[in-house]
Amino acid sequence: MPLTCSIQNTMKKLFTLLLSLFTLTYLTSAHKVIIGGTEGNRPLVWSDFTGSADAASPYHASTKWRLGYQTGTVQFMADTTVMPDFGITLELSNGESWVKKGRETPELLRHEQGHFDLGLICMAELLQAVKTLKLTPDNFKPTIQGLFQRTLSRYHEMGVRYDTETSHGLNKEPQARWSVFFAEQLAK
Repeated sequence: MPLTCSIQNTMKKLFTLLLSLFTLTYLTSAHKVIIGGTEGNRPLVWSDFTGSADAASPYHASTKWRLGYQTGTVQFMADTTVMPDFGITLELSNGESWVKKGRETPELLRHEQGHFDLGLICMAELLQAVKTLKLTPDNFKPTIQGLFQRTLSRYHEMGVRYDTETSHGLNKEPQARWSVFFAEQLAK
């Protein structure tokens, strides 16, 4: 009898560990996309741009997005970090995104969609990177914060390069190349 109980206890512990690992893999992928106050990813439309246009700006539109994360409960088990409540949220900042009246063209909207697509690609990269982090109770907070700061900075720079190379969507050839890049990255 004692041997059977020991085997059952070992099996229960193994099952619990496997369930925890599955939970980490599954729930670390938790993400939300919010556009217009509604959860769900969809193409942008001009009515999403509710901010006041910057009359002094030489540009016809601006797209702003925010990326945030929550860690929730964190458990450290040997070499494994379990974060069942971890999630990333990408939100279009509708009130900061704007378009000048009379400039709402399909081409400009495609260009602005590219800026939001950068946010989606950034979110996917962060979700993948978090899965591979080696976290301990001592390095947890600075490691997560550092990862987000570095990644967001890189994507901000990419957004500047996107605008520069495409002349804010006016240069059609580079815009087409970037559109292919976005489609390929989002298909991963």
